[in-house]
Amino acid sequence: MASTTSLILEPTKYPRTDPDIIFGKTKPFINKKRLKEYPKDYNPILEYWEQIQTGKTLVPKKVYQQYEEIVRWIKEGGYKEWFYSNERANHVIEFAENYCCHSKGKMAGKKVVLELWEKAYLASVYGFVDIEGNRKHQRVVLIVGKKNGKSLLDSIMGNYGLFADGEGGPEIYAVARMVATLNRAKSVKAKLNI
Repeated sequence: MASTTSLILEPTKYPRTDPDIIFGKTKPFINKKRLKEYPKDYNPILEYWEQIQTGKTLVPKKVYQQYEEIVRWIKEGGYKEWFYSNERANHVIEFAENYCCHSKGKMAGKKVVLELWEKAYLASVYGFVDIEGNRKHQRVVLIVGKKNGKSLLDSIMGNYGLFADGEGGPEIYAVARMVATLNRAKSVKAKLNI
């Protein structure tokens, strides 16, 4: 007799309707210049880690291990010569939410409001610095499924590197698959009979 297996799908434990889970509990305030500003002690990494620990946010094992290590660095006062700077981490988040806008779709032209995972990602990239202000992470890789904001985050990081990071002579590189670009180029070439 053949055994039958049924697939039981449970509802997600990540209720996307709760703004405290999506955007985090800590909200920015509007300063005198009418710009968003986060409290000086705001740490999106610890807030995201709390959501992971309580099961409100589900993440893959590798993401869990990475944030576990990053939180340990923060709690131990740093990693080797690097320490976590709330000021540097919040600067990139405030830059994104004050100066960056969506460029496509129904949100085009509207200011960016980062989700908590995006804030934690940016904070982990830009928040660890040495005593001279040099970042620990010089290169990063973000692997996320389609339509989850990779291009938006990349453009925020590129613009921040060019305009707001304070680094002299920044070099920003973006790499993508060439297949789609080649197909578009062939299509244009065929239409123009070149």
